[in-house]
Amino acid sequence: MREVDETHTNFAWRFAHDRIRQAAHALVDPAMAESVRLAVGGHLLRRLDEGPASAPDREQRVFEVVEHLQAARGALGGAERVRLEELQLEAGRHAIASAAFGTAHAILSTAAGHVEPGAWEDRYDRVLAIHLESARAAWLAGDRDAMRARIDEALARARTPMDRVAAREIEIDAHVGEQRFAEAVSTALEVLASLGVTFPAEPGAADVGAAVEDALRALEAAGPEAIVRMPEVTEPAARVAMRIQNAIMSSAYLARPMLFPLLACSLVRTTLRHGPTRQSPYGFAVFALLLNVHYRIDVEAGVGDLSA
Repeated sequence: MREVDETHTNFAWRFAHDRIRQAAHALVDPAMAESVRLAVGGHLLRRLDEGPASAPDREQRVFEVVEHLQAARGALGGAERVRLEELQLEAGRHAIASAAFGTAHAILSTAAGHVEPGAWEDRYDRVLAIHLESARAAWLAGDRDAMRARIDEALARARTPMDRVAAREIEIDAHVGEQRFAEAVSTALEVLASLGVTFPAEPGAADVGAAVEDALRALEAAGPEAIVRMPEVTEPAARVAMRIQNAIMSSAYLARPMLFPLLACSLVRTTLRHGPTRQSPYGFAVFALLLNVHYRIDVEAGVGDLSA
């Protein structure tokens, strides 16, 4: 017994062990299973919607509701299926955040697989999010084919360039995670070009030297006090571009070393132009190392301080 409210006789129960729960499920007549699941899922959903709960308790309740309503999906009405989509997305995101990638993959692939005709038009933002999170969960769970299918569907349905970039970001992350560094860099450069951020095709020492001097002039023009007071970036394209550049820094270092310093210089210049993001400190730290290499020790310490 989990909770007891003696005044209102409002009891909640749970099985002491998953094996006992499975044995109890096995005793349910298959012909009645769907209706039982529907009744239990509906009851749990009403409890979920009754009022606020602590974050861990809500997460557990959402998983329980999704488990039952997915099993009873054939008996759900249209509005109930839409509500299930919402809960599947919430549960899938919780599972990814908890590193329960197999669970996330199972829930989100089920959600994506049951998208009905017209859903992309009626609930575009949610259905897109389901496909993107399903792709993320698939690669984290090791199912590359499912990831590719979800990304392709999202790209085919995407309404805006930023939505397409969001799908390609997952592809980049998967390449990095699988140590396919050259592919990660190539894909990232394609996406960055679509955002207006370009780099030389075959950068050399002259390109690196010019980028360092350009970033250094921008730094000196802004001044350290102004940089510290800068508001955070608000331009979505600039924010995403900085995130992608930061994501491929290690891949570039290993697969295309001459691109690595250019990425750091770009992060510095973009920060000065649009404002800082979470990726800015790393860009400034790498740029400080570059200044050492270029014998600009006189300013290196000050730039390093900006990364702290």
